[in-house]
Amino acid sequence: MISIVDVALITMVMAVATVSSKADEGTYRGFLVIAPEVEVFEPCGSDEPLWLDYTPELRKVLFERYEELRTQPYEETYVELRGVPGPQLDCAFCEEYSGSFKVEAVVEQRARQPTDCHDA
Repeated sequence: MISIVDVALITMVMAVATVSSKADEGTYRGFLVIAPEVEVFEPCGSDEPLWLDYTPELRKVLFERYEELRTQPYEETYVELRGVPGPQLDCAFCEEYSGSFKVEAVVEQRARQPTDCHDA
C-alpha cells in the first residue's frame, strides 16, 4: 500500500525532474540537413551529427524552410534550435547516429555562411 509519504516523495521527484529537464534545455547553433533517410543537426564545435527528434509540426516548419534555402540535395543550412541533446534513437535510419537532438523550438534558420560556427 502506498502511504502519503510515498505519494509526497513521488510528487517531489517528478517536480524536480521536470524543472531539471527544462534547465538543461538551451539554444544550440549548427547545421541542418533534411533529406531522404537523413534528418540531422550537427552542433557547432562537433563533428557528430545528431538525429532530429521533433514533433510533426516542427518537422514541417524546418523542412519547408530547408527546401526554400537549399540549392542542392543534402546541403547544410544554418540553424539555431532550442532543445537538448539526447540518446541514440531506435529507428531504421537514426540507429547510424550515436545521439539525438530533441527540438523544442526553432530560433533561426537561414542559408549557411562561411563564418558560421567560427566563434563556437
